[in-house]
Formats: sequence, C-alpha cells, structure tokens
Amino acid sequence: MNLQYAKTGKSLKLIEHIASGGQGEVWTTSDTKIVAKLYKQTMTSEQVEKLQVMSEDPPNDPALRKGHVSIAWCIDLLKDQQNNFVGYAMPKVQNSRTILNVFLPTLRNKVALGFNWYYLHQTAQNLASVVQAIHQKNYVIGDIKAENLLVNASAQVSIVDTDSFQIRNSATGKVYRCLVGTGSYTPPELLGKNLQTVDRLELHDRFGLGIIIYQLLFGYHPFLGVLDTPEQLSLEERISKGLWLHSPNATVKPGRFSIPLEVVHPSLRTCFQKCFTVGYENPHLRPTATEWYQALKLAIADLTVCSHSPEHHYTKTNRRCCWCDYKAKTSVDLFPPVPSTPKTHKIKTPSPVVTTVGPTPRNNSLATNNPIAWILALTISLSLIIPPIRQELVIPMFRQIVQTFTR
Repeated sequence: MNLQYAKTGKSLKLIEHIASGGQGEVWTTSDTKIVAKLYKQTMTSEQVEKLQVMSEDPPNDPALRKGHVSIAWCIDLLKDQQNNFVGYAMPKVQNSRTILNVFLPTLRNKVALGFNWYYLHQTAQNLASVVQAIHQKNYVIGDIKAENLLVNASAQVSIVDTDSFQIRNSATGKVYRCLVGTGSYTPPELLGKNLQTVDRLELHDRFGLGIIIYQLLFGYHPFLGVLDTPEQLSLEERISKGLWLHSPNATVKPGRFSIPLEVVHPSLRTCFQKCFTVGYENPHLRPTATEWYQALKLAIADLTVCSHSPEHHYTKTNRRCCWCDYKAKTSVDLFPPVPSTPKTHKIKTPSPVVTTVGPTPRNNSLATNNPIAWILALTISLSLIIPPIRQELVIPMFRQIVQTFTR
C-alpha cells in the first residue's frame, strides 16, 4: 500500500506489519528509518488536529545527537490514495525491547544476562532525561507505564505510543487530553476518575515515573508487599491508601525476598519517600524528572564493583555489597556471573549512552519481546520476591497484568 505525507505529498510504501494495539497497527516502510502507525477506525478531526500540533512542535530528543531515538514522535500525518488521513509516520526505534526484559530478574537472567545494577541505574537516569524533555514542552505522558518503554543493550531508553500523550497547543492553549491510563501506574488522586474529563498535570507523571524507577532498581512494584491484615487489596487499592512497601504505615511488611530500601543511595531513598509517602498527601512535592535525574547521577557516581563478584555493583556509602548479603540470606543471586562464552544469545556491541558515568559499558544482549513470556516471568518473580504469597493476592495481580498486555 502506498501512502502520502500530508505536508510534502511524498510517497511512503508500507512493507511489513510488525505490531498491533487497541487503536492501530504499526508497519515498516520503504524508508528504513521510518515506521507508520495506521488507525483501525476513521480518524476524528480531534485526532488529526492533535497530531498536526505534535508534528509542528516536537520535544527535544535528548539522545538524538547520539544517533538514538528516545521519543517516537509524530513526524507527519499520512494520507491514503483517497486523500483521507489514516495515521502518522514516526522514527523507527532500533534494536530495543521492553524494559520488562531488564528489570524482571527471571527475564533478565535469560535474555539480558550482564545487565547489572549499574546498567539499571543508567536506564533509570536515561528515562528521567526523556521524561524531562517531554515535560519541558508542557506535555504530559498521562499513561506512563513499562509497556510503552523500550531499552537497548546500552541502557538507552525509548518511549512509544506518544499519540496518547496529553498535548497542549502552545499557540492557542487548547489541550488534547490523554484518554487512557493504567491503574498500577496511576496516582491515588486520579484513581476512580473518568480520565477523559481530566486535564493531566506534570505531577501526575511524577508518580508513574517513580514506580518505574523503583521497578528498575528493585525488580518489582513498590506497592507489593505482605499485608498485616486479613484484607487483601489490589495494587490500585493499595495505591489509593498509600500502602507502599517502605511506608511508615506498619500495615505493609516486606517479605523474606524483598530488598531493603537502604540498598540504594541516600538521594534515591529521599526521592522514593517524597514520591510515595510525602507525595500521597502533597502530590506537588513528588520529585520532578530533573530531581530524579540528579539523584541518579549521584547514585551512579557512588556505585562500586564488588571484590567477590564483578556483576555486583553496590553503593559505596553502604560499605557492604548488598547483593552478596542478599545471596547469603536468600540463596538467590540477582546478578549472577556472565559466562565467558554465552551459548544462548549473541552479544552485541553497545552504542554510547545518553549520560556516561562510571565504568565503561560492557556488551549485553536483549533477545525477546514476547508478552506471554513477560506475564509468565512476572508471575514467577512475584513468588520469588514475597513468598509465601496468598492465592487471593496473586489472582487479582495476575489478572491485572494480563489486562495490561491485552488492552
């Protein structure tokens, strides 16, 4: 099928269908650096207007000078041969997979072995840089979630599904809302609200950003934990009550396989407390993307390599390798040694990261993008992190995970 760019009239040929979602399909094109998203339903005038605003006023991509696409933004609208708007063109994100592949321990050790805590810190910092660039344009991500975040072997991050963002026309002030959300990343003040009637704020994104950074550094959701009550609550219910793992509220207790908050740098501990404890009552006090970036910069500079295991990076401030301690306590090595000759996947040479701090990046490989594998791995991770976990808690969380991937 041949389409045309709306601005220039230049032809663009669709080559291969590579992904589908609730609203549309993504295709490779005759331009190897461009992919096309085509909507399943006829585009509304509101959609067309929003994408026109996006194409004319993009955010500054913080990684573009390094040759990496970190924001898959609308370049131009696309028309069919009948001159109807059918979708839009955006830059192709190369050699990346969902961040679930690196923060879930079971998946990471299968498909990204060697992606250690240093790389996870870099991933978090690069994510903060991307979110910062979006917020600088007064745009709001809205539906910020792990499913829409990709990472490559060098910890460079990309965000996709940008047409769902809340966009404000800087010339007219008109707001094109984000109409969707994911409960497990939604701040408590928005849970239960009709998101189609809400103008999102940058401080709402701060909550979801904090959750994803926590997932990257700890491997699981910050609102998981063992409730010290007969009542079992879903993630959304826990979020609405402010019941996170390291809350002063004694209702939530970490399990044997949980990781202490103290393993991270003091600057990050402060950010997490501001995001989930202080921010519960005062959302405007949640750390901004810039604050997260600076805290992660300090944390990365303070990382050191364990003398017993080269894959163990820990905070020098703590003076002990937290991963050796964790292994001694649980018999689980979250960052196991990398074989000298990997047999399961090919190692690729990494490209430069957005911010280079600490040791020189080593080769890594990301090898899968199978949603079923993610769901299975996440379910296994839950049993690893907080066993013994009650069936009443597993079932609603598993159902939520499935719904996330089948939206």
